[in-house]
Amino acid sequence: MLGGGQSLGRGWGRLLAAKYGNCRRLAQRLGDEDVLTPGWTVESAADMLNALATTDLIEALVVDHGWSQGALGDGLARLFRSTFLTGGGQPGRHQPEARLSRPGRGRQQEL
Repeated sequence: MLGGGQSLGRGWGRLLAAKYGNCRRLAQRLGDEDVLTPGWTVESAADMLNALATTDLIEALVVDHGWSQGALGDGLARLFRSTFLTGGGQPGRHQPEARLSRPGRGRQQEL
């Protein structure tokens, strides 16, 4: 079984490298478009995006706090826009701010 574990480890390593590569490309795009919030470098933004894109964060919001997948996506998009984009906008286009909500005891609660 040792060989299988090594193969799994290599696969996991490739997955993590691909995930970081995606974060790096996104941060590079923001830098290239000159919309990266002052104080962030392409490298530090890529590191932070990679750290925020974890299963622990998703589990805490969806499983522990009852967020829908849509609310999770909207919330992460709002967090990333407000943190990494100058003026909180979107690179290359403007979209109205989406309203976030999550299930509450018999009613929707605005986040």
